[in-house]
Amino acid sequence: MKKAKIGFVTFLVVSFAFTSGDNELIGLVGQPLGSESAKSFIAKSGVHTEEKFDDCYFYVFQKKGFDLRMSYGDTITTVFVFAAGADQHKKYSGELPYELKITHNRKAVEKILGTPDVTGGDGVIPYYCAWEEKGLAITYQSLDTTDMRNKIHHISFSGKPNK
Repeated sequence: MKKAKIGFVTFLVVSFAFTSGDNELIGLVGQPLGSESAKSFIAKSGVHTEEKFDDCYFYVFQKKGFDLRMSYGDTITTVFVFAAGADQHKKYSGELPYELKITHNRKAVEKILGTPDVTGGDGVIPYYCAWEEKGLAITYQSLDTTDMRNKIHHISFSGKPNK
């Protein structure tokens, strides 16, 4: 699943940073890994593993239900939060913007966020969609592009929410 996740995220442009009033984890988007806020958050989040790829690397916090994606310039480019069991993660238990819940299905998500700007998967990989202005994307659990009961697999944050 990591390869599909990486491929999808690369089309999102990281041009914003979340504000300090947002969720602490999601507020790390755009922060240098060496910033005080990033170092402090990572230290208090406990054990993580690292996964390296050609163009980026991840800090994986399976017990906390989230991952951080960094550029090799050591900037946090994306935060991923996971549903229970997704990629062997525990359920992310933190607060999310827009009153989203990691347990929502597609119908609930689209009721909150409206129709996504971008969709894909085409029945080959799990259905995914993005709201570019909100800086978020969701990958669902099944490949079905029409199932409104499709549950969230993970949400990725790569930009600034417009609350």
